[in-house]
Formats: sequence, C-alpha cells, structure tokens
Amino acid sequence: MKLTDHQQKMLDGAFGRGKAMAMQIQIGVGKCFDAERLVRAVAERGRLIEINNNSFVARPGCDVNCRKIARLCMQYDVRVCVDSDAHFCANVGEVPKALEMLDSIDFPPELIVNSTFERFEAYIAEREARMKTASVL
Repeated sequence: MKLTDHQQKMLDGAFGRGKAMAMQIQIGVGKCFDAERLVRAVAERGRLIEINNNSFVARPGCDVNCRKIARLCMQYDVRVCVDSDAHFCANVGEVPKALEMLDSIDFPPELIVNSTFERFEAYIAEREARMKTASVL
C-alpha cells in the first residue's frame, strides 16, 4: 500500500503553508493505505494529524482506522489536533466523539496540540521558528 497522491502532496506542502500545517486524512470504512508509513512521514516533517469529530458521525465505522492512526501517533510521538469539522454553526467546537476515542486508548494529552491554549501557542511558536529556518535554507 502507498500514500495517495493527495496525501503525498499534503505532506510535501504542495497546498501551501496553511494547508500543510495539519494533515487531514479522510478515513472511511475499508479504505486501504499504509497508515504506519503515513504517520512516520508526518513525524519526519513535523506535521500534525487532524482528528475530526464529524468523521465519527459522517463516516460510520471509521473509528477502527482512527484508533489505528491514533495508536501510531502515540508510537511515533506524533501530535494531533482535534476539531469539530462542523458543518452547522451549533456544532463548532463540539468534539465529544473524537475525545472519547482518544480517551479509550489512553492517548496522552500532551500530544494534543489544542488541548490547552498554552500547548497551542507553543506549537505555533515552534512552527513559526521552523518555517523561518526553512525559508532561510
């Protein structure tokens, strides 16, 4: 199994700096890809894995793949961001299903970039420093 063209482009930053900050993986039931290779590549590039609460609503059965990705993030020390991916204003910021999945596998809160304001600020500062270094090279 290999990465899809879209996943590879996201990893390589082909969609611009903003889009490459967090790599969103569309995980559906029965989709095949090399999850370990993907998470290792995210780790090597200092990217984030985005975990969308809406995936658990819109893609029934995705929890198997999401758990697999989250466990690999723990194994490779890859940080995640959790969001609602809301498609309705009342759902903005609602992430109970994503957090429930992470809690069920004892996912460490220190790997959740947006679990506290301080962690989020620290990540943004780290990312800005990394981008300045990359632009000098």
